[in-house]
Amino acid sequence: MPRVRRILVAGAALLAAAGVSAALLLATSAQPSETVYALARDLPAGAPMSADALAPVRVNAGDAASFLVGPSDARLVRGAVTTHDLSAGQLLQRGDLVAPGTAGDRRFVFVPLKDAPPVVNGDRVDLLSVTGASDHQVVAPLALGLEVRSVGGGGIVVAVPSRQASALAYAAVAVRLVAVVADPGSKPGQEPVVDGADRAAELLRS
Repeated sequence: MPRVRRILVAGAALLAAAGVSAALLLATSAQPSETVYALARDLPAGAPMSADALAPVRVNAGDAASFLVGPSDARLVRGAVTTHDLSAGQLLQRGDLVAPGTAGDRRFVFVPLKDAPPVVNGDRVDLLSVTGASDHQVVAPLALGLEVRSVGGGGIVVAVPSRQASALAYAAVAVRLVAVVADPGSKPGQEPVVDGADRAAELLRS
């Protein structure tokens, strides 16, 4: 789980819980700058996240803001379950949530992208590989429907099962990758292999 090393919330209290990342308690700030979610009630590990379990609060999180979940992360929250026990008043962190059926086997992999698409946390992307010489490049699907967990630093962080983490890490450093954003609620990707201009033109005409 991500570990928040520094929390700049004026007056906030930091709790340590065994086996989990640091938990933040709701606190007041003289100049709150972000709206994030706090837990309105206790939730056990594996519990589905629901709207009535969250309360929007204003805090000054500083460097820790990227770890926290707020109203702009609706797609990340929708349908998620908790990865561990959460306490009322605690600020919700990205590592506190996971998609159903994947709890306990999630790895976050950074994928460098030269031209990252306009994605936000919780979006789904298809990764396409670009291989071959400049005069005969091949574009092929590499991984489909990956969940975006964060954006920045010249790329995106996506969540994958542990058995796929090393393969994705290899591709991230050895192959040029292009991310295609999936529209929310769309069907699984069906991108075909394109091995030349003629094939590309054929598909664009179909």
